[in-house]
Order: sequence, then structure tokens, then C-alpha cells
Amino acid sequence: YQRRVRGFSRTSTMDPVIEEEEPEEFETSDSSPFLELLNNPKVVSSINESCITRGLFSGAIGIPLGFVFSFLFHSAAHDMNPQESTWKQVVKSYKLQAKQGVANAKTFALIGLMWSSSECFIEKTRGKTDIWNAVSGGCLTGAVLGVRGGPISMGVGCGGMAAFGILMDILIAGSSAKSYPFGDYR
Repeated sequence: YQRRVRGFSRTSTMDPVIEEEEPEEFETSDSSPFLELLNNPKVVSSINESCITRGLFSGAIGIPLGFVFSFLFHSAAHDMNPQESTWKQVVKSYKLQAKQGVANAKTFALIGLMWSSSECFIEKTRGKTDIWNAVSGGCLTGAVLGVRGGPISMGVGCGGMAAFGILMDILIAGSSAKSYPFGDYR
């Protein structure tokens, strides 16, 4: 091993810090190209800023959120039969909650994926970060979700999700007052 003294000067009263280094012949450079790629800060920041990554992350967050909402809102949403035992009713309730949980998890994941991705693509296309990105992303998501119901359903979905986008941007994101369409709502 080589020894190198660091942090020692004539006026210092502290003991020198000694670092030991292995000779270069023992260093391994067999790391995978994937790990070398992930160690590059430019690559990592481009992955984090990618609209696809944002959408997938939001969709992944929507899955447990859908289960939580299902268990909160569907906990007593089954018909009770007084002739069945309590245990059978509990099992029936949990099966129903699990079924509703899967459906809600899919819905929340789809909404999160669509909203986040569309908002990101709109933001990158416009080159601005303001409330209109949330409004446009919400409107697009609501319209796509309402396609099966026809044009009226698309319009209601667009308006509802756009209003929800404004609300979330004001409450959570805290956009600057300049970006609000009709002034500061806080």
C-alpha cells in the first residue's frame, strides 16, 4: 500500500491524516456499462426529467392510493345478511374490498399515468411552467377517460379534471400568483 499524508502543516497542532490507497494493479474496472451509465449525472437527470418516468412514477403511486381509497370508502358497502355468521360476513366484506381495491388501483394508476405524462408533455412543448399545464393535462385526461360516454361526457370530464388541476396546483404545488388565470386565490 501507498501512504499519503493529507492535512498536515507546520502550524497545525493536529496529527496528520493518513490515507492508505491500494495500488492501481488491484483496481477492478469490470463494472457493467449500465452502472457506469447510472453514475453519469447527466443521464440520471435526463431520466428524472423524462415525461415517461414521471408518468410511470405517478401510475405506480396511484396503485396503493387506489387500494387505500377502496378500503376507506367500500368498507361497509355490502349487504349484510343476519342469517350468516359474523365471520362469513367479514370474509365476504374483505373479498368485496379486495375486488374494489383492484379496480380502484387500476383507475388511479391510469389517471396518474395519463395526467402526469400529458402535463409533462404539454409543459415541455410550451416551454413554460404555469397553471395552464395542469389545466390542459387535466382536461386532456378527463376527455380521454370520457370517450366511451360520448362528447358530453368528454366535456364534463375535461371541465372536472381541469378544475381539479387548478385546485391541486393552488393547494399543493403553490404556483406563483402571476400564473393564476384570474388572480391570486390564496
